[in-house]
Amino acid sequence: MPEEDDWIESIDEMSGLSGREDPRSLLYYIEGEHYIPNGWIPIAHSGYGDYTVISIRPADYGHIYYLFHEVYDPSDHDSTDGIYHLAGSFHEWIDSLEILAERD
Repeated sequence: MPEEDDWIESIDEMSGLSGREDPRSLLYYIEGEHYIPNGWIPIAHSGYGDYTVISIRPADYGHIYYLFHEVYDPSDHDSTDGIYHLAGSFHEWIDSLEILAERD
């Protein structure tokens, strides 16, 4: 987690444009039921069930957040637990990414 010194937001896959049944697809989130809050669009997946999202809400348009599924409760609309602000823009977030070395 961000409070931890060695916390790393990992990205396993970026969201794509595949079919409605693929949980990595943007179409899945546009047309289906999911736990991503309204006004946020998933742009990447961690491979552990976590999502990186971009806001399309007027108050924080373009900001990038990480939804940590172990803590985030989609039924509690007022809670910010498990939601971590990563960047103020898509460009800032992309610039912050680094390639991790393969682990054994």
